[in-house]
Amino acid sequence: MTWNDVEKGELTLSNQYNFVNLKDCRFSYRLLQMPAMGSTQVKVLKQGNLSSPDVAPGKETQVKIPMMANADAVEIKAVNHEGEEIMIWSRGVKSEERSVKNSSAPSTSSAAYADQADAVEVKAGGRTYRFAKKDGRLMGVEVGSKAISLSNGPRFMAARRSDRSLDQFYNHDDKEAEKKKTLYTEFVDQGAFAGFEWKEAEAKLVATYQHGSLDEVDWQFLSDGSVAVTCHYNFGGVVDMMGMAFDYPESKVRSKAWVGNGPYRVWQNREQGPQYGYWQNDYNDPIPAESWDYPEFKGYFANVKWMQFKTDEGKIGFSGLTADEHMGVYTPRDGRDGLLYTLPQTGLAVFKVIPSVRNKVNTTDLNGPSAQPKWLNGKGKTVFTLNFEL
Repeated sequence: MTWNDVEKGELTLSNQYNFVNLKDCRFSYRLLQMPAMGSTQVKVLKQGNLSSPDVAPGKETQVKIPMMANADAVEIKAVNHEGEEIMIWSRGVKSEERSVKNSSAPSTSSAAYADQADAVEVKAGGRTYRFAKKDGRLMGVEVGSKAISLSNGPRFMAARRSDRSLDQFYNHDDKEAEKKKTLYTEFVDQGAFAGFEWKEAEAKLVATYQHGSLDEVDWQFLSDGSVAVTCHYNFGGVVDMMGMAFDYPESKVRSKAWVGNGPYRVWQNREQGPQYGYWQNDYNDPIPAESWDYPEFKGYFANVKWMQFKTDEGKIGFSGLTADEHMGVYTPRDGRDGLLYTLPQTGLAVFKVIPSVRNKVNTTDLNGPSAQPKWLNGKGKTVFTLNFEL
């Protein structure tokens, strides 16, 4: 099955059987409304059966689903000629909307700014945000009187596989390159923090940087207590991963819930498989091939509308990601012997580029076009919204 235009409900059904006509199979659909952050209820707006098309083996046909304007997702189920469920495909409908709007909550005019000795502080919507004067990064958040220790961000991070030359190819000039094929080297951001500017009319705090990869971070405080973050960067180079990262103690995390592709994580060269929907799983940290607690908690997650982490301190939510961004949840664990990858520690992050994964035999440069690094040259921005709850 291939989506042609999900907004219009247009798709292509291909018959990949050798001897079965699709008219002997059954197809049904559901139009779904996804829960808002903090809720768990998926609402079925409409459902029905599709006419089974007369499609011979090896042929295909066009199908149209009756869509609804307020549907967040569409789900297709296929049952074979023997009555067995073959697959349920699901797809988000409004992904493009997230690339245009960071948040629907308006800015609040009651945000209060205070300049302190080593930090600046903004109070808005019952939350207190503190930012370090030494580097412009978030130091922590208080909801009422309780602290939530998301900190040290957003910081620009980029990395490439350590056996690569600066033009992406295997570095034959490095005699130690073979030993580095599972390691990743971070690009050090050489920039310096230049200061804050408080724009009271917009309830916006602007942190500016000079001479590095990160140019500016805009913090727009919203009426519901959340904050919309826009990170402007300027970077040129070959990378296997790149994004904006925060620190949060992994030991305090208990679970995560999200609307997006799931329940499994993805890699740059393994995006296929996860389906769009509401998902939830408890924290786990399995060792591949030794423990079998799936789906893995850590990794990179695609097409995320929102993701909320339940912690010992409260709830931390990320939303408003654009269609080309991935949510990064700590650093995926390799096997005991570290034969595939040793990635940088990235905490909770929003990524523009996520790493590919190799196999036991070949490094990522030998695993096809989808596994190749990204060539970046110029300005870009990363947008997301942070929300904190007790």
